[in-house]
Amino acid sequence: MDILPLPAIGGWPDLVLMIIAMAIGGWYFLKRGKSQYEEALRQAQSNAINAMKEESGSLRRRVDDMEKENIKLNGIIQSVYNALKAKKIFITMIGEEIYIHMEDKP
Repeated sequence: MDILPLPAIGGWPDLVLMIIAMAIGGWYFLKRGKSQYEEALRQAQSNAINAMKEESGSLRRRVDDMEKENIKLNGIIQSVYNALKAKKIFITMIGEEIYIHMEDKP
């Protein structure tokens, strides 16, 4: 004995209603799944862009630091060069070989 007896339509009208309901449900779930997929894709893309921006900023800071260090080292090398030149000591580097030449004082 059924608690809520419902009259059954039966036959092909039941089948048609079931197919229509399945089509509408399928369309709804596909649309919902697609929007969730697109949202996840947008979030992943946003995260990747933010990570690249952070990495780019980090690399830019490192390049700036290296340029400052390069300027400092070039200044030191120029000072050493001027000191050696004043003492008439000349250094020539060819590949891995270093030649040191001192001019005799007159």
